[in-house]
Amino acid sequence: MLAENLNFSKTAQKAYITQQCLSDHIRRMEQKYGTQLFYRKPKVMLTPAGEAVQRTLNRIRIMEEGLLDEINEIENGLRGNLVIGMNSTRVKILFPEVFKQFHELYPNVNIDIILEETLNMEMMLLKGQLDFFVGIGRADNPEFKTIPLYNESIHLLISEILLNTHFPNDPELRRRFSSGVDLALFKDIPFVRNLPQSQMTVLIDQYLSQNNVKIKNIMSISDYDVQIALCLDGQVATFCPIMILQRVFALNSTSGRNQCLYIFPLKNMTSTLNVSIIRNAFINYPRYVKTFFNILRRQVVAVNRTLLQSYNKSLAKIRNSPEPTLS
Repeated sequence: MLAENLNFSKTAQKAYITQQCLSDHIRRMEQKYGTQLFYRKPKVMLTPAGEAVQRTLNRIRIMEEGLLDEINEIENGLRGNLVIGMNSTRVKILFPEVFKQFHELYPNVNIDIILEETLNMEMMLLKGQLDFFVGIGRADNPEFKTIPLYNESIHLLISEILLNTHFPNDPELRRRFSSGVDLALFKDIPFVRNLPQSQMTVLIDQYLSQNNVKIKNIMSISDYDVQIALCLDGQVATFCPIMILQRVFALNSTSGRNQCLYIFPLKNMTSTLNVSIIRNAFINYPRYVKTFFNILRRQVVAVNRTLLQSYNKSLAKIRNSPEPTLS
């Protein structure tokens, strides 16, 4: 019994010492910064000043990690690890060629790709969980530095099946739509769209509001491949940025006449998605990261040029055909 009490006493004493050391550390920090950093009651939590200190310490930690990467490059040559955030469909379009060129130059740099929405990737970058990400650029956060890649115009995507279902007696319809779609005509057509936090959704909602138009949204998913598949079946229409049209053109080249997908501009739509590389503003990135930026920029320019040419040809074909079709 005495031994048990003694053991309990030692355990309690150890816990007390640990708690006391933590309390002393908190007091020293508060004395250093001259303000209260923690609330003690009803539970221990950070004060607004404490949160500010935490953000700064996180920033310092991220900067130190960037410094360690740079030192590692100097000491060990071209070796490192790169964690990149990107939309899943953009990865499929851009990354194969980018990786091929990058890997030839830096075979000892490992790459991890995180597939996420821009909003989530912003939080991950702030926490040091990403080195950078490709998403919709924002200039209102001093923690970030943006490297513009391209401005994506937004288009309507609809199948031959759905057009024939809702507009059965209008042979000139496609030709008119090739100059700009009036979404007021689409109020009875079901749509699949990105999730509410997507910048695409925000811009479309603003456009609909400005034109006093309502559409029937029956599903939300921020995966363009799923949206395209649903459109191809003639179940829904959707909106997509210019780069995603690469997937559409590939499908149209192998699809039959009745499964064709049409890409139409939106009438008087001027807003675009400003796609950028979003990086931490306080990190001095290693050389291999800067090389990746340059390779990615070149690939984006090449892909966009090809897509715009294909898109303009598809619209010209619709306008000049006696019976407009993409087949």
